[in-house]
Amino acid sequence: MADQPTHRSGVVPVSHHQFFLLDEDVYPEDGGRLVWPNGLATAAPGLLAIYTGIHLGPVDLRLELHDTPPEPELGRWEDVVELAVEAPTGALCAGALMEDVPDTLLDPITHEPGTYRARVHAHGRDTAVDLATHEPVEHYLIQLWPDTNTAEHTHKITSTYGRTNAAT
Repeated sequence: MADQPTHRSGVVPVSHHQFFLLDEDVYPEDGGRLVWPNGLATAAPGLLAIYTGIHLGPVDLRLELHDTPPEPELGRWEDVVELAVEAPTGALCAGALMEDVPDTLLDPITHEPGTYRARVHAHGRDTAVDLATHEPVEHYLIQLWPDTNTAEHTHKITSTYGRTNAAT
């Protein structure tokens, strides 16, 4: 039987090229100075940070929680990375720096403490680099599932923005 994921979708605000998944009582500044070795996403205890091409504005986001690892969806996505995110309270939900996220993304996608595998997909990061947008031009899919694997894996980074910002 196929895994039927729990999902949340909506438009999340971006500021300073970033949006987040945050565990309960964790704030973006709790990540300290973030490093983006793969050019797309990084994690610190209680947070997953996603690096966008736009400086400011909205992006489309779909969050999915799976029981087991889903098959990678590489076709339409320009950048895809996997990494571990710790959820000390187990209540990961979308977050932003200087704006509130819509109610559809405030309901936590996870409900159990532990380590989750996060596969972050991105499309459109080259569309409006360093600009402010009023409509979403970037699209993100974040798939999560319980897993203790802490290794980072880059499936692909094909956007110019992603390749430029990845550590070499």
